[in-house]
Amino acid sequence: MYEALCGNTPHGDCDTIGQLLIAITSQQIAPIQDAAPWVAPEIAAIVHKALAHDPAHRYQTAAEMHAAIMALLPGGAVVPQS
Repeated sequence: MYEALCGNTPHGDCDTIGQLLIAITSQQIAPIQDAAPWVAPEIAAIVHKALAHDPAHRYQTAAEMHAAIMALLPGGAVVPQS
């Protein structure tokens, strides 16, 4: 979701798997709005909660994350056919 919204992965500056592992376990990700200021704060909050270091601060189920996303889609998730 982070990459889809801003075009970069959260740790895109890592060149090796070792660097990536260290970054994932020890660095907070940059706020998505630093790379993509057009992302609404409500959407950014969903992304950052999903990527939280502490598992207790993440969505506990996919259904919980789905509900957070659906709450931002008042018209539902159906794409109208033209």
